[in-house]
Amino acid sequence: MLSDHRQDAEPLVRDPRCTLPARNFELAPVTVTYGSLETPEFQRQNREFASALRAAGKSVQLIAAPNYTSVSLLLVRTAPL
Repeated sequence: MLSDHRQDAEPLVRDPRCTLPARNFELAPVTVTYGSLETPEFQRQNREFASALRAAGKSVQLIAAPNYTSVSLLLVRTAPL
């Protein structure tokens, strides 16, 4: 039986720098969006992820949407016209 390492890996999973693609990976421009109604930790993670992408030479647009959560942003972006 395989052991469950999720508890040990949890802090790494939350570190946005751990999700960056390899430096030689070509990445299209990225838009990182979060809502002002998100938790401070979630906002921090999004800012750090955008910063880490920029430091890796990627093109990034960071959008902080006032009065939204991540779910409400998705609902607005996916609503039919």
